[in-house]
Amino acid sequence: MEENWLHKYLSNNGRFDKAHPAYRRVFLLNIVLLSMTMGCALFAVLNSLIICDPKSIYINAIFALLAFITLIYFHRTDNIYMGTYVAVGLLMIILLLLFEMTQNTNYALFWMVTLPPVAYFLLGTQKARIILSMFYAYMLYFILSNQSAWQPAEFNTESLLNMAGATLGFIMIIAYFEKSRKESADALLNANLILEESKSELRLILDTAAEGIYGIDLDGKCTFCNMRCLELLGYKDEEELIGKDMHDLIHSRYKDGSKLPISQCRIHKVIISGEKVHAEDEVFWRADGTYFEVQYYAYPKNKNNKLVGGVITFMNISERIKNEEKIQYLSYHDSLTGLINRQGFEMEIFKYNRAECLPLSIIYGDLNCLKLSNDIFGHTAGDNLIIKVARVLQSVCGNNGTGARIGGDEFVLLLPCTDPQGVGKIMAQIKQDLVQDTSQVIKCSISMGSYTKYSLEESVEQSFRKAENEMYLEKTSQRNRNEMLMLAELISALHERSPREKNHSENINRLCGKMGIALEWPQSDIKNVKDAGFYHDIGKIVLSDELLCKTSKLSTMEKLEKQQHPIVGYRILNLFDNTLDLAEAVYYHHERWDGNGYPKGLKGEEIPIQSRIIAIAEQYDNLLNPINDQALRQGEALLRIQQLSGVKFDPQLTDLFISIVRQS
Repeated sequence: MEENWLHKYLSNNGRFDKAHPAYRRVFLLNIVLLSMTMGCALFAVLNSLIICDPKSIYINAIFALLAFITLIYFHRTDNIYMGTYVAVGLLMIILLLLFEMTQNTNYALFWMVTLPPVAYFLLGTQKARIILSMFYAYMLYFILSNQSAWQPAEFNTESLLNMAGATLGFIMIIAYFEKSRKESADALLNANLILEESKSELRLILDTAAEGIYGIDLDGKCTFCNMRCLELLGYKDEEELIGKDMHDLIHSRYKDGSKLPISQCRIHKVIISGEKVHAEDEVFWRADGTYFEVQYYAYPKNKNNKLVGGVITFMNISERIKNEEKIQYLSYHDSLTGLINRQGFEMEIFKYNRAECLPLSIIYGDLNCLKLSNDIFGHTAGDNLIIKVARVLQSVCGNNGTGARIGGDEFVLLLPCTDPQGVGKIMAQIKQDLVQDTSQVIKCSISMGSYTKYSLEESVEQSFRKAENEMYLEKTSQRNRNEMLMLAELISALHERSPREKNHSENINRLCGKMGIALEWPQSDIKNVKDAGFYHDIGKIVLSDELLCKTSKLSTMEKLEKQQHPIVGYRILNLFDNTLDLAEAVYYHHERWDGNGYPKGLKGEEIPIQSRIIAIAEQYDNLLNPINDQALRQGEALLRIQQLSGVKFDPQLTDLFISIVRQS
């Protein structure tokens, strides 16, 4: 405990540890000042008790006090330089006064051996040489000038104490030096180990960093780099970069390959101005000659308040820039067609609002068949229609305008320097190109309206609204015609794929008409049931060619798929105003009288009468004209129908149907 306390005191309460460069001087300075304080105080006491020399007592007491004050000052301020100079000065003055008072008696001059080690250890070689040269020059003068008056020195107890004390002091100082040298060496070794560990940890941190990091000197040459830097730049070993001019190696060209002068290099400016820079609009070049978009920070590197180079951290932001460009693109473009979207259109339309673009024509178009396509064939088919229209618009428009998709099925063309006559030709070309497309089951048609703006005073928004109103006017006036065309196209497409289905539709149409007449229905109801009979299998348009024409036994999954056609037919007929009253009859035409039909499992008179009529007529025609060519004669077919009366078919309608067929 005492040793620890003493060690702590001699190192100024631990403020100078063994790793501190001034640790040995602090330790020795405390010892010297303590020794001077205690030694001078001891001599003052001994003189007062034994010799009783007032002058010697006062001198020793004064120097003990001065050494003690210096010791306290040093502990409070840690001012090594002031403490050192005062301690060496006090020691020299004490020795000189001692020699002046004692001359050559009792071997007092022997104390001179204590000054050199103290001076060298505390002041260093150069300053110690100067001070010791002056001190020993004076001592030489002192000895020579007083030699004639000196008597032979008496060897007594006091002489022995002087010699032993001086020798012991010298030995202790040398011993301390050796001990402190070993402690300093150990501390330095530990510091080096810690430094190596710190370097290893720093290297680990650098090599595990997500960013590439490298350093440059004032000549722009690489001084270090981490693993990520090598990976990003395409090098295998840091020796490929160390000592190389990094500007020439990775930063001397723009993206287009043109030269980037070093005078314009922002990284180079760091080692000139000492200011941090940041950039994310440049590229770095890899070892294989390719480049990547880079974001980097360049920091000045200082040592002892002097600029010695720079440190650059960087990362590859190519993917980020691509994503940003994609986001920017999608912000103003339709992802499905590549045309500009509504937001892009609102920006684009004002770009055309210039005198050199007049007359400016706007075509507003709306697809007539998108909902039908989506509902029947799914959104993939609907997307294909949209893409087709977009391609036609782009083809017709060319470089003389801009096409936009501003809604699900709404398109706009901006046509600068185009008069109404030119607009008419473009609209006719669009409709012709769409009609000629045979790649879709449903032929695509579009309703269009246009408006031409002749002056800058006309409102752009108002011009757009007028074109939109013209489109809605055409769409409304042509609605019935377009619907019937689409319906005709659907049933025609089905019949082209299966001629049997065409004959089947016509036969059911005829048989349903006869049943309506026999039931004495009004002409409107007769037409209704005939039309329902004609369109009853329109839902089969969604079946594949293989399933539509398959003659062998159907699998369970194929049966389930085929049983969806009444539902699809119902949805198709519900899309058109002229066929709304046919939809229900088509939906239920596969229900059975006993309730075992589909899709709802209705029973008896719950089934609409038109559906019951279609069911009997369809069964009869299927028996006469089966898909597998195993046809029955009329009598056999009617017998089969009769057998299903009350089970699959309405008994009363069955009897009426058999009667009608036999009479015809």
